[in-house]
Amino acid sequence: MDHLTIRANGAAFHVARAGKGPPLLLLHGWPEFWLTWEPVMERLADRYTLFVPDLRGFSDSDKPDGRARPQQSGRRRSCCRRRGDAAAGEKRA
Repeated sequence: MDHLTIRANGAAFHVARAGKGPPLLLLHGWPEFWLTWEPVMERLADRYTLFVPDLRGFSDSDKPDGRARPQQSGRRRSCCRRRGDAAAGEKRA
């Protein structure tokens, strides 16, 4: 497995690359990073060249400046907690 740094739109992105064959892009979800895909990568690497980036703001990729940074957004965390409680069927007092 190779670990690359790719520059795009003024930001540096960490990308894990593995395998051989046609290209296949694997994107992680919130709040994960490239390593989430490692078990899948092991199974697909014999058929595909896998490109697995850390999306902007995650792990070794550049973080945006200002309020858009995930750790700075209390409003977003509060909203997600409420959604999580509702999804789990929990009631707030």
